[in-house]
Parts: sequence; structure tokens; C-alpha cells
Amino acid sequence: MLKLWHLTLLFLLAGPSRVLADAAAKPAEYDYIVVGSGPGGGPLAANLAKAGHSVLLIEAGDDQGANLNEQVGLWGGLAMNDPQMRWDFFVKYHSDEATQKKFNYLTWRQPDGQFWVGKTNPPAGSKLLGVYYPRAGTLGGCSTHNGMASTLGSNSDWDVIASLTGDKSWT
Repeated sequence: MLKLWHLTLLFLLAGPSRVLADAAAKPAEYDYIVVGSGPGGGPLAANLAKAGHSVLLIEAGDDQGANLNEQVGLWGGLAMNDPQMRWDFFVKYHSDEATQKKFNYLTWRQPDGQFWVGKTNPPAGSKLLGVYYPRAGTLGGCSTHNGMASTLGSNSDWDVIASLTGDKSWT
């Protein structure tokens, strides 16, 4: 069975199209299938594979590892706005339109197709899309947009999870 590190090695050596073709040609069974290689799915798949399970990690985005906007952590803002590695989503934060319009990153599509960002006075004929919420469409998911920053919960958060689940490994 194909282990996660095999899949990763194949991606590095052969490229995603070769791996997908190989996977399609050889039916296999996996202990786990993880969808998404971002900050949640990537570590989960890696830990399952390290524990000896066979894992298939599926990522909808492509590999942007050669893209400088992904390689340089401090370029997180550039990565987030790189059309080769972003998927544009627009979120409706509130059902009340007046409250929704208070958000600074409201995004409008102008008649010429360009985006306009701001909460007041969009160009005439613009259509409100919502609050701009780009996500990363690339191997590694949204971790490629985080500029090498991370936020961890406090120890008491992990203690609560351990208490709720009865699993002391959280502490």
C-alpha cells in the first residue's frame, strides 16, 4: 500500500500529474483518506502515516513549491494575492445588510470585471460579492498564506479538550 511519504516523494520526483495517473491506474485500499493538505489535513495525514497507516492525501490545488511567493515566508501578502495560488471566496458575515456593509473588506465586482474593495461608494453598476476571503489553492493549503505565523491555543484550551474527550494526549 502507498504510504503518505511515498505519495509526497512521488509528487516531488514525478509531479502531480504522474502521481494522479499512477493512482488511477492502480486501485488501492487505504486505511485513511484525508482531503486537503493544509494546516489540518497535512499534519493529520503525516501523523497517520508515521503511525503506520496507509494514507491517501487528496489536494485540489497544484504544487506551487517553485513559486517565490510560496518560498519566501515574509511574502505572505503576495502569496495571498497570487492568482496562481489563490481561490477567491466572498463571505456574507451577517444577514442584516446594514451590518454587513460595516466590514472594511467588502468586495464589489465592477462592470468591467475588476474588483473594488471598500465599504462605501462603490463605482456605479458594481455588484456586491461579500467580504473578500481568499483561500490557498495549492499543496499545503492556507498555510502557504500565513507568512510563517501560527497561533496556538492556551494550555487550558488543551486541558478542556482532554477533559471532554478523556484523551490525556491533548495536555
